[in-house]
Amino acid sequence: RRHGLSGGGDGRTCFEGDGTRSPAPYDATSIFGTLGSRITIWDLPGQGTELFPEKTYLRDMGLKYFDVVLVLTDGRWMENDTTLYNAIAFANIPCCIV
Repeated sequence: RRHGLSGGGDGRTCFEGDGTRSPAPYDATSIFGTLGSRITIWDLPGQGTELFPEKTYLRDMGLKYFDVVLVLTDGRWMENDTTLYNAIAFANIPCCIV
């Protein structure tokens, strides 16, 4: 199962199911106020699937262009999560895991 952000476009509501099928931007003003006008939160599809293989995920999602990557997990840390984390660290992209 994949988890993603969904709801009224503010990115605050989570759902469980097939998850995000394509990158979706969320305006952060409802979370960060006026500072949020300069912040976009991107909900990306989960990696390690046939559509989003772990070997090309970092490149395909353009993670090197992000200021920081927040990896959300449901508590089950899998081998492909380690692969993603290692790729993010190797690319020197700041990352936080929740």
